Amino acid sequence: STQGVDLSKLTTKQLGDIGEALHTYDLVKAGHTDIVSIKNASGHGIDVVSRDPTGKLQFDEVKASATGQAKAQHGDPELFVVSRLDRAIGQDRHWAEHNTIPGLDDVARSLRREIMDPNTDKLLPGLNTNWVQMNLSRSPGSSTFRVFTTSASSSSWSSSRGARCSASTTRGRATTTSCISP
Repeated sequence: STQGVDLSKLTTKQLGDIGEALHTYDLVKAGHTDIVSIKNASGHGIDVVSRDPTGKLQFDEVKASATGQAKAQHGDPELFVVSRLDRAIGQDRHWAEHNTIPGLDDVARSLRREIMDPNTDKLLPGLNTNWVQMNLSRSPGSSTFRVFTTSASSSSWSSSRGARCSASTTRGRATTTSCISP
């Protein structure tokens, strides 16, 4: 519970955990299943992986802030997903077995097989990645917890392969920018 907590006093990790929990809640309400994180003990990795109601994989990176300045993600979302899966599979340094949950490498390997062409080791078309920005706030003395919509520049995430990106508001909680490869 965050009732009575001064959000500005929370650590980045605590805010991130709240943002990811709110986003996961929204996904569950929207019918998503098989929800998992691909992260090491430091919390680095893919925040939320799920299956939408049609069974398609969705990869979400969540940024949360209590100061109204949730960071925008940069770079190619497809490369981000593949690089984090590869790190989890490789189990090197921060991704070594003692720095992750048991079996994370197997989960990452299974997800990678599902999104990559086995003959070319290239991404299959239609990878669904979502960059979610959440700005959290509460009025002084209020128990009402609010999540503000923010907008992000989808053009900074478009890959050279011509990914189509669009922004949309999900149930009034956060702006989600989705990028789907051609």
